[in-house]
Amino acid sequence: MVDAHCRKLRTVIASDSERKQTASLSGAVLRAAFAAAAKRVIEQRDELNRINVFPVPDGDTGSNLAFTCAAMLRGLHEPHADSVGAVMRTAALQVIDGARGNSGAILAQFFYGFAQSTRELPRLSLDAARQAFLDASARARAALSEPREGTIISVMQAFSAAFASASKASADRAESRASRFARWREAFQTALSAAQQALAKTPQQLRELQAHGVVDAGAQGFVYFLTGMQSFMRDGKRAAAVDEAVLGADYIAMEHDVLAVHEHYRYCSECTIEHADVDQLKAALRELPLDSVVLAGGQDRARLHAHIDNPVQLFELAARFGTVSARKAEDMRAQVRSAGNQARVAIVCDTAADLPADLADQLFVHQVPVRINFGNDEFIDRITLSSHDLYLRMRADATAVRTSQPPTGEFRRTFDRLLSHHDSVLCLNLSHRLSGTHQAAKTAANFVERSEANKSITVFDTFNASAGQGLLVLHAAELAQRGLNVQQIEAELARLKPQAHTFAMVRDARYGARGGRMPKWLVPINRWLRARLVLGSHDGKIKAATVLWGERELAKRFAVWVRKRLQLQSGDTRWRIMVGHCDAADDAGAIAAVFADLDCLVVEAGTGVGAHAGPGSLVLGALRR
Repeated sequence: MVDAHCRKLRTVIASDSERKQTASLSGAVLRAAFAAAAKRVIEQRDELNRINVFPVPDGDTGSNLAFTCAAMLRGLHEPHADSVGAVMRTAALQVIDGARGNSGAILAQFFYGFAQSTRELPRLSLDAARQAFLDASARARAALSEPREGTIISVMQAFSAAFASASKASADRAESRASRFARWREAFQTALSAAQQALAKTPQQLRELQAHGVVDAGAQGFVYFLTGMQSFMRDGKRAAAVDEAVLGADYIAMEHDVLAVHEHYRYCSECTIEHADVDQLKAALRELPLDSVVLAGGQDRARLHAHIDNPVQLFELAARFGTVSARKAEDMRAQVRSAGNQARVAIVCDTAADLPADLADQLFVHQVPVRINFGNDEFIDRITLSSHDLYLRMRADATAVRTSQPPTGEFRRTFDRLLSHHDSVLCLNLSHRLSGTHQAAKTAANFVERSEANKSITVFDTFNASAGQGLLVLHAAELAQRGLNVQQIEAELARLKPQAHTFAMVRDARYGARGGRMPKWLVPINRWLRARLVLGSHDGKIKAATVLWGERELAKRFAVWVRKRLQLQSGDTRWRIMVGHCDAADDAGAIAAVFADLDCLVVEAGTGVGAHAGPGSLVLGALRR
């Protein structure tokens, strides 16, 4: 059996001149092993969603890991040389760009760490693999500001440590070809067993898992990843067969000027289409007002690019001919405007921050959109789904709304573009204790190549969300327009951060309970006793602050409570207030009246709070400058 397996995978055996060394793997074999791993995770998407209860039971870990592994597969299928370094470099960039969710971002970082460790290698020896797995685990853990044991990083560490120990212990064994490759299988099996044991311990490390009787979904996803690699060792190429037809698919280009960028259309839009009827899709695209169209790929997978004013039209049309994913839409007009911004520092934030659109445009604020999911439908915040449409859909559709952090690649592309026009980029993000968005921005900053030594990217955790985050963003943008450098702005933000506050009043608890952000027992209390929960930001988290009873002048009472809580004095010009409403403009007006003596802004709240608090909810941000 061993001899037959070695003949099937003869490319993994070192040449005769390397007989005294441990067998090494070629880039082609490594590519197939990781493809089998990614395939295994994608196959288990629904099971991973089912057991997802930590950090919140929002049921999207499987989807996020599947999106991430799909990006990995795209990178592995890119044309490249057979060297290990070339294979890993190409795939690593794809998986970083396509990573979704917290666990997906960690897996991407693990993969990138492995790629960095092997970037100069033509082949992968057992010794090199030992160090690469250790480096990968270390990078994944270092990517988290507050690592939690009992999650995917615990299993990664257990696997890497066990692989290093087992591979080192076998160094002096007999050196026949069969035995040399057997070391790979034995070391990997020992390490996989250690990973499975670490996975089994996760409920003992996190009480949320113990309460639900499940293991950590992200950690389970990584074990599936490892078992996929093991299946390749056992079954060879059959385990790695993933969309092989796409490798030889013809590329189809529309009869348009694909190089021209016409000012008539606003958004540079892209999506991937699975199982597409590309001929019919190509004909149907002529129905839309668009240009710069490129339809690349084949029937199994195609990539669509176009410039258009309404990306929703493009994605909806594509969905008529296949399964659409990986949507992207970048505002080309905003990019042109940014080139005219003379400030030394470009200000970036995620769309969890609530900002008045006109003021954000005036101050050249760049926003990276979060993703919104209704079941299998994915939207790009404020581009393919407006706040208004979000609330209409939430009222009409009982499907739970999910949000996920922007892919790291979205930040990366934004940073790279802005550094061509500015000395520095300052990115202000949603609190890291509420989302992985901040970490995605930090990871992206590490990947961007600076053309000049003095170029810099600074990623700042606002410890806030929604209106509170938005107020800090606006203040930073005002300082940038005044000519301050990034160090001066960052110092001012650090001073102001403790003076930034976010409060939210939840009118209907059903929406938060659907997505797992609020306990279900709160729903009957909210409904029958008319108890309206007020939440407040504290140390980067959102916690219950008080309860308001009844409906009479509810918005006004909420505003009065916040005013007393912050001890706001009449006419105090140091304070700026922002009122956000989730499809509740009249209530926002009532709140604004309470703060009429202060600098007060009113905005329709976005998905950062609305997707979880629901329609009718109100947000109050306050910043003492």
